[in-house]
Amino acid sequence: MVGVTKTETKHAVLVDITPPEAKAARFLRMKGRTGRITYNTRLQFYVPADEKNEADGFITTEFTREPEMMGKHIVFHTRNSTYKFLED
Repeated sequence: MVGVTKTETKHAVLVDITPPEAKAARFLRMKGRTGRITYNTRLQFYVPADEKNEADGFITTEFTREPEMMGKHIVFHTRNSTYKFLED
């Protein structure tokens, strides 16, 4: 038997991240606030390369609960942080 996990890739704008001192927050302040997000049981950020920067990204820890839709916002909860995005 083979397990299959649905994975989604979306473009989104990060609206909020808590706690503010998280490594992920520093990364996103450096790279800007837009990029692809991919998720199944984890959240993966990918910022495409431009003329000045190389492509970069990171993967969060596993979710502590299912992602929540709040109107046009989607909220992800991990062990250390909460991420809030506005979907494009």
